Order: sequence, then structure tokens, then C-alpha cells
Amino acid sequence: MQFRDVTKIAKESNNYLKKTLLLQELKKEFGFYPKVNISRGNLLIADKSFKISKDTVKKLFSSQSSRFIKLKIPLRLENSEYYFVEVESKKRGYLTLLQIYEDGGTSLLFSNKKIKKGEKFEYPNREEYDGLQAYLTKTQIKAKDMTMAIVCKEKKEFDYFDNISIYNEKYAKLYGKIFDMIDGCEVSSQIVDIRR
Repeated sequence: MQFRDVTKIAKESNNYLKKTLLLQELKKEFGFYPKVNISRGNLLIADKSFKISKDTVKKLFSSQSSRFIKLKIPLRLENSEYYFVEVESKKRGYLTLLQIYEDGGTSLLFSNKKIKKGEKFEYPNREEYDGLQAYLTKTQIKAKDMTMAIVCKEKKEFDYFDNISIYNEKYAKLYGKIFDMIDGCEVSSQIVDIRR
């Protein structure tokens, strides 16, 4: 990456992003965490734009644990296996649960559920569903997806993202908005390996 004057590049303040492999690599190159924006499949740093590859999307994935949110989800799943997501919050606020797939597609499981301090929550409801189902496309042998539990003090407009669906192609380039939206919220995330 060629930049004329790195001293003019703003520094990244988003705690989630600073823990990703992508920002760790950029820190090695710049000597600090540069402010990044992700928009329509491009990574923007200062006035430069770089196309985001599938490998770059994976570098935005990070298993992180907030001390205020406990997220429990299987680390490995087989294709078509059912599973549940468990969340426990040590803060009150509004809970959002979403998934980002390695192609950048997103699924909003639910958003802005009012949650009390110390409340435990399981998704989906065991009495009504068999669970979420791990999913590989016909061409995939394996995949890495990420589940995020987000607790914010106030409601956020996560409805911008697709509800759970296999038709997420038109949303595949919008995942970058998530990282901006979660800034200032408590976030726990978990990468899940799915295999045939």
C-alpha cells in the first residue's frame, strides 16, 4: 500500500476491528491502527480504496469475548447439523444476534431484544425449533462463519440487514456497515468451522 503521508491517516478507535487479523496486519505496516471503512466490497483507508477478497473478509472475523457478554456456540459443525446459540449478558440493553458468512453475506437472527442484567437467552426457542442449521453451498467443502452477540445501550437499525435466508447475495457487500454500527457496543463473537 502506497500512502504519501501516513501521519495524516486517522487512527481506528473501534475495539472490535482492532482485534481482527486485518487490523493487526495493518498495524505492522503503518505502526498504528489506521482508520478503515468497509463499503460495497472495498476497504477504504484515507483516500485509497482496495477491493476486498474472500480472504480479506475472513481477516475481519475474530473470536472475541466481551467481559459483559458470554456467547456459547459450537466451534465445529457438520453440514446440516442443528445447533443453538446461548447468550448471557452482564449488562442491560438491547441484544442483537447476527451471522456473517465467509462470502460477506449476513443473516440477522434478531435485533434489539430488550435484555436485563444477568439475563440468559437461547436462540432459537427449543420448544418451537430444532435449532439453527449449519449450511454449506453445493460447491463448499468447508466454511468459516461468524456469529456475533451485540448489546447496545440504545436500539440500532440492524433491520438494514437480511433476516435469516439463503437469498443473501444482494446483501453480501453490506457487512461493512456492521462494524461501524457496533462501535461503542459490547460484542462477543465466535468463528464456527463447518465441514461436510
